Amino acid sequence: MKTRDRILLKSLELFNEQGERSVTTNHIASALNISPGNLYYYFRSKEALGVAVLQHHHQTITNLLEST
Repeated sequence: MKTRDRILLKSLELFNEQGERSVTTNHIASALNISPGNLYYYFRSKEALGVAVLQHHHQTITNLLEST
């Protein structure tokens, strides 16, 4: 799995478990055993990451609905 996808999935997991406000980019990076700089290579901010998580989730749901 690509690093970007791993970041999205782990972010969604942590946001669901702890709430978006409680989770920092450092928490996400630590949970993935990557540096915060590596995370920021893919997402410039927590806000950009949050938007990408929602877009990814939306696309997943859309794909599931289209396949039925």
